[in-house]
Amino acid sequence: MNIAKYFRILIFWIGLFFVELVLLFVIIEYSGIFNLTRSIYRISIGYEEAQDKKYQDIIEYYGKDYSQSINPISVHPYEPFNIQYIHPFFLFSSAWRDKQIQITNNSVVSVEPDGFRPSYDNLSSSKGIILGGSTAFGGGATSDLNTISSVLNLKQSSINFRNRAIQSWNSHQELISLVKSINNEDEYVISLTGFNDLVNGWAIKCTDEELPLDAHHDFLLVEKVIGDIKDFHTYTNFSEVVRTYLPKTHRLAVKINQHFFNDGNIKITSFCDLEDQDFFDIAETFIENQLRMVKISESYGANFYTVIQPNAHLHNIPSSLVDFSDQSKEITYNLNGDLYTLYANTYNPLDDSEYDPRLLNYSEKYFSIILKSDYCKNYCIDATNIFDNQNEPLSNFLIDAVHLKDSGTETLVDYLLENINIK
Repeated sequence: MNIAKYFRILIFWIGLFFVELVLLFVIIEYSGIFNLTRSIYRISIGYEEAQDKKYQDIIEYYGKDYSQSINPISVHPYEPFNIQYIHPFFLFSSAWRDKQIQITNNSVVSVEPDGFRPSYDNLSSSKGIILGGSTAFGGGATSDLNTISSVLNLKQSSINFRNRAIQSWNSHQELISLVKSINNEDEYVISLTGFNDLVNGWAIKCTDEELPLDAHHDFLLVEKVIGDIKDFHTYTNFSEVVRTYLPKTHRLAVKINQHFFNDGNIKITSFCDLEDQDFFDIAETFIENQLRMVKISESYGANFYTVIQPNAHLHNIPSSLVDFSDQSKEITYNLNGDLYTLYANTYNPLDDSEYDPRLLNYSEKYFSIILKSDYCKNYCIDATNIFDNQNEPLSNFLIDAVHLKDSGTETLVDYLLENINIK
């Protein structure tokens, strides 16, 4: 008798718990308390004011027309393209499925059904390919017509270049892109590259030396999540149901999980100190991939060029991208009678963060090895510090350490046309 009584009490409390849980979901989703609480918190930390300033800066840079087509994913036009969707060839890519493209494209930046950014068409029957990461993709360009491939096509009509670069790609992914894209009509292949291989190789050296240096370090995250692919099962779980039908509740749960229960080991972001040999290893891997691309290009009768991309860390001109924080690494120089100092920590205005203070030193070592190599004597164009001779602040040409403003793209394209014999 007592067991039955306690069982009924247990059932009552379980039922009451579920009723309270449903009421909590309803309150969070429909009462407005979630939005109210979030607004109060954001105002208290100055978030709304900072976001408003960021929004105004974005509209000022990308133009008023963009304000009429702001992407539902993010106010910044390029942020949706930072999403790394799993891809059947490249490990990851920006949007490539129809539904992804529909919610990603905007008036500043878009991709075509093949997942690559369109370029201005100069109607030439002779073709060319631009490879690389976010700089070659056009991260920072105010429209699809202001990317490197588009400006190249606007400034000459002999070769019609197409953009085959994606944000965050390294030379291994460039190699695959070339293999999947090149054809007999291609006469020129240009790889605007270098920086991603350094950062990627650095991360691998510090996390898993069994991984090849040209594998993307994000593979470690995929491996950790999936493990044995034959034993990996997809199924609809409670979390997916909540995310679909109770999005605010799901968002709140995610925030709580991130702050209190998240497994920090799943994020592989730590950087360690590198030895001199490490730079040679990373550079050698990069050059090997470039050589493979040379051979593939030449087999199709195309000329191949490796363009070592502009890098704020390797310039010696005034820059608002510089944060004076590391007194041990400095370069002082004279410009029109004024002394300027470049420090190791350069500021990244895209996400209000500082680059790792070792990056200046590491960039100098890594790029020096590449540029002094036998490979570069034959195939490289050094564009690392092309803005030094412009007699203007570096911030006139670069958004951050590696991404170009439209004026930077114009300068780079002029430099390429001076150094590439396009017939």
